[in-house]
Amino acid sequence: MKKIALLTSAAWPSGIPDDSALIKAAPEFGIELIPCVCDETHNWSEFTAALVRSPWDYVAIKELFEQTLKSISQSCQLINPLATLQWNFNKRYLIELAHSGLPIPATTLVKRHETARLTSLGAEIVVKPVISASGFETHRLKTNELESFDWQRLPWG
Repeated sequence: MKKIALLTSAAWPSGIPDDSALIKAAPEFGIELIPCVCDETHNWSEFTAALVRSPWDYVAIKELFEQTLKSISQSCQLINPLATLQWNFNKRYLIELAHSGLPIPATTLVKRHETARLTSLGAEIVVKPVISASGFETHRLKTNELESFDWQRLPWG
């Protein structure tokens, strides 16, 4: 039976709720799916492959997570390509997609000291750190809230 690691976070040590049906059905196909918290020690060579599934806290442990992914890719098959994962860590990829002609929401990258220029973007904006996952530190702000917003709380990558 092939053992496949499902990378998850400490908040979901058994995988996310949707994984339970997948884990239950996998043996029919000769696969054992094992949830693995990504910032815990594992012997990755015991697995045939690893699938990045729900390590949603990777933002807080990005360097460790990236090391874990490199270790996995040297020990077994990393189903999600390492280069794609690394590219996706930084939301600057959205600009690359736009330059390729793909439609994305209006996106402007700003540095910590450039936040004043956000007032020219419209009455309401969405602020999202470039290193983030899901809605982590994503804020919908009105222009009149920009000056009082605590910009120091954001991780600036």
